[in-house]
Amino acid sequence: ATGSVEFTNLRIDKAGLGYYLRFYINSTGVQLSSLSATFDVLNTAPLFPKIMKEYSLPLSNRADFPFAVQPRVLAFDDFGNPVIVDTLQGRTISVRLTTQDG
Repeated sequence: ATGSVEFTNLRIDKAGLGYYLRFYINSTGVQLSSLSATFDVLNTAPLFPKIMKEYSLPLSNRADFPFAVQPRVLAFDDFGNPVIVDTLQGRTISVRLTTQDG
């Protein structure tokens, strides 16, 4: 025995800042613990867009005028974490107008 343990499947799916790991050892009634240095978990590449549901577009809009309520779109990574649009370098978010007939 070398006195070390290697973990092979630790995983964090939620992006965030200031994570740390706390390790515990219980041996013959004595509990020892050790704290890792803090680290950040960053988003993965965006996977899917989602239209915000907190607004509702008016049923009718005047031609040649901006919508009274503008839609908002969020991008999420593989694990459902929101991706900050400013980090989408070299990517474009666009919209296409279609009718019910397609």
